[in-house]
Amino acid sequence: MDDLRTSLESLVLKLIIVAYKKMYAAGRYDTKWKENKFNAVLKGYTKRECHQYSRLTGQRWFADREYYKDDDEVLFGEGDPDAVPRIDIIIITWVQDEDIIFPFECKLLSEKSKPSLKKYIERGLIDRYLNQEKDYSLGSNWGGMIGYVLQGRHETIVAKLNEQVTAQLNCITAHLEIHQPIDDFDAIYKSQHQRPNKADLLTITHLLLTFFTQV
Repeated sequence: MDDLRTSLESLVLKLIIVAYKKMYAAGRYDTKWKENKFNAVLKGYTKRECHQYSRLTGQRWFADREYYKDDDEVLFGEGDPDAVPRIDIIIITWVQDEDIIFPFECKLLSEKSKPSLKKYIERGLIDRYLNQEKDYSLGSNWGGMIGYVLQGRHETIVAKLNEQVTAQLNCITAHLEIHQPIDDFDAIYKSQHQRPNKADLLTITHLLLTFFTQV
């Protein structure tokens, strides 16, 4: 399943990038927005792209937000559904009637805002993906993060995020590294992480979406 997920990853990223470009071109954003408003609008644009994208790729696609990560205890009536973590945005596709879910945790980012940089790593990467109780990766070896860049260059922001990785995880091998561009979009990064009690590395793909007018 992880091999299949890897083969579909570029299609997932391209879908989000196409939606982001349309959202940005339409000016459908405000740097004063809170994170959830960015999530809702980006999800809306992505969902509207899904029908045409499904015809184009021959693969069914669906986008949603605030996805409940129900475990077996909740599904069998033994756990508390109100305590279940909710994933910000998910992209779903199907292969032979089996659903494959791509989760994305989203955070606001600003080059000049150290709290936003710290929160991206602490409350995003660590709390959502390296926390055994939450583990947004849904048992796979893949996870996604989206950073809404409100100020600054993504290259500088990533350098500062890597400082946070070193400070919070004490692991330079977990640094974000540039990934190949997709559809002329180059703010794509990857990081790899060792999780507690798991032998396989977790790969996190980071999309940094700029939402301010660049001069």
